[in-house]
Order: sequence, then C-alpha cells, then structure tokens
Amino acid sequence: MTEVSAHSTAIVSAKAIIGNGVTIGPNAVIEDAAVIGDRCRIGAGAVVKSNTTLGADCVLKEYAVLGGDPQHQGWKGEPTYLRIGDGNFIGEFVTMHRAYTAEGATEIGNNNYFMGYSHVGHDCKIGNHCVVTNYAGLAGFVQLEDRAWLGAYAGIHQFTRIGSLAMIGGGGKIGKDAVPFMIYQGMPAGAASANVVGMKRNGVSEEARMAIRKVFKILFRSSLGVSEACEKIQNELPMLTEVEHILRFIKESDRGIAL
Repeated sequence: MTEVSAHSTAIVSAKAIIGNGVTIGPNAVIEDAAVIGDRCRIGAGAVVKSNTTLGADCVLKEYAVLGGDPQHQGWKGEPTYLRIGDGNFIGEFVTMHRAYTAEGATEIGNNNYFMGYSHVGHDCKIGNHCVVTNYAGLAGFVQLEDRAWLGAYAGIHQFTRIGSLAMIGGGGKIGKDAVPFMIYQGMPAGAASANVVGMKRNGVSEEARMAIRKVFKILFRSSLGVSEACEKIQNELPMLTEVEHILRFIKESDRGIAL
C-alpha cells in the first residue's frame, strides 16, 4: 500500500501517481498526469503540473513550479513533458518548463542542485551533478553536461551548451558554447582559466589537469584561431579522455565556442 503524507490543504489529483513515502506540504498542488517518485518531499505552495515526472528522493522547496507551459510563441498547446531524474534538490521559487516541441521533453538528470529562483526553460537537457545557483536562467534548448556549475544571475542563451565541469561565474552571460573544464567570467563571459580546483575535487587526474591547463593556454591565450589551436592540441598533447572530450565538444559546436 502506498504511504503518502499530505497536508490537509494540499490539492492532489486522483489522476496523479504518487510514490511511497512522499510528503506533501500545505497548499501544494499536484495536477493530473503528474508522477512523483518515492520519498520525495514537496514543500508548501509548490506546484507539480501535468505531464511532469519527478524521480525518487527529490526535494522540492516552497513555491517551486515544475512543468509550466513553455514560454515560446510557437507552442500551440501540443502535449509536451518535463522529466526529472532522482535525487534532485529544487529550491524555493524555481521554475522549470515543459518542452515546446510536440511530444518533446525538457530533461533533467540525477543529483542536480537548483538554488532558489533559478529557471530552466523549455527543451533544456541537463546532465547529472550540476549546480545552478540563485537566479541563474537557462533559455530554451540549453544543454548542461555533467557537473556544470552556474553562478548566481548567470544567463545562458538559447541553444547554448555548457561543458562538463565548466564554471560560469556570477552574472556571466554566455552566448556561445562554454568549453568543458574551463572557468568563464564577465558579460559577455570569456574564458578566465582552467577549472583546476573543480577538476581536483571531482577526481580528474593530475596528468589530465596539467594537460587541460596547456589546452587553456593554446586555445585562449595564443594568437591561433580555434581550428589551428585544436590541431596544435591534437599534435602536441596526450590524447587523454578529458582532452578528447574538449576537442569533440568544439567540433560538435553549432554556435561556436565562447572565447
């Protein structure tokens, strides 16, 4: 038997699917076709709208809204989705929107940390163990690779990618792809250094950290163009997994990389 603890003022649709051990706070709203995973904690006034799936062991703080309509003038009411994985922390007044493409989904992985008032726009794809700090905003179709980190008030342009272990400083504005393992600062944001501390904390080897510091110098502090810099990196540095990741990320970029 499913055990759910819901406050008497909460509004929970009989058509929602609620897992075991879920707690739902005062005045929270769970709409039709919402799915809440086991052991989730839903704060006071939070809203989980239709076609939203929240994985197990998530924390949804007060007045956060999940699964709102996509803010896109091209959306004509087609069914779309928001799918969130396990172990996510979603802070106060966070907003996350469904996709606008018909039958599409905004997708969020596992163990991410979204601080208060941050926003995830339609059709975003977010990996695992990312941190999105207070008031940071992701426009539509943004992609965050695993362990990306966004500082407070960071603004990410639509269709932009933020690479693994890239860090965007507070107030940074990103309009092109942010290369993995780098720290970006400014408005518009430019590469300031390799994210050495972040790499060390996340178990990147000393050899790889040294190589990525060399990548930074070649890519961002030499007079070479991006294609020439990539060729120099490929010819002169060991092809470690992390270096290959950077080169592949640049090659696959549609918007170009933020310098």
